[in-house]
Amino acid sequence: MVSAFVLASLWAASSASAQDPAARVLAQEGKALVDAGKFDLGCPKLEEAWRLDPQLLGAGFSLGECHERSGKLASAWTVFMSVAGKAAARGEARAAEAQARADKLKPKLSTLTIEVPADVAGAPGLEVKLGDKPVSSSLFGTPIPRDGGSVTVVVTASGRPPWSKQVDVPSEGGKIDVVAQLGSTGSSDAPPSGGGGDQPPDPSGSTFWKPLRIGGVAALSLGAVGLGLGATFGVLAMQKRDESNEAGAATPTRTSARARPVSTCARSRCSTGMSRRRCSSSGASPPQPGS
Repeated sequence: MVSAFVLASLWAASSASAQDPAARVLAQEGKALVDAGKFDLGCPKLEEAWRLDPQLLGAGFSLGECHERSGKLASAWTVFMSVAGKAAARGEARAAEAQARADKLKPKLSTLTIEVPADVAGAPGLEVKLGDKPVSSSLFGTPIPRDGGSVTVVVTASGRPPWSKQVDVPSEGGKIDVVAQLGSTGSSDAPPSGGGGDQPPDPSGSTFWKPLRIGGVAALSLGAVGLGLGATFGVLAMQKRDESNEAGAATPTRTSARARPVSTCARSRCSTGMSRRRCSSSGASPPQPGS
């Protein structure tokens, strides 16, 4: 549990900078509900408070605590990482407390890894979704932190029926690996099944879990709470970018079965309705008119 002094200081400073009175009211109500153990009522209020005012760090800290106490460890980790980044961007020493909370959760997280073989990655119009959220090709083969529960991996490509697989993610410490496939023409979709494939290597000792540069996390949330799967993708994308930068610009880019070429992303994923901003965040240039 975070000390009363640290949490009080977070609330004092963030309340002073809050621009939306409604956010402050929601945050106070949400915190009172969390303190009373009513997580199902407190978390939504805190989420809305932080959506209205992403600089309300006290609300963010309370939200992370609410997720952690209700067993949503991946959501809690994502929130604490975002709070740490925002606090560091403001030059506040309290960033260390949020980072410590995220680091404590790290070994407990369940992860889902989506492996994409080369023949699937090269399919025209390929799109991979986790639930209803598109998965960037930069995250193929990367362990994605997930809250416990069922989720469906869906793969679509031009001229092919959708392929899907439902997996059950443990609430803590699960390592699930799914190998993406293309739907077979003339056959039904793959039926839902449990966790798939071999276990991926434990990421706890790999560079995946290398601490983020706290300042870089501040760009995670563009005026929003930074919650859920989309924010988790943002944390991972920022981390992978940092690791790539540290490797040096002279290091050749290797194309593997886990990652699609950038040119393919530009041609296919941008043409399937993804925003130009999302493509640019993965390093691809959106197609130009007439190309």
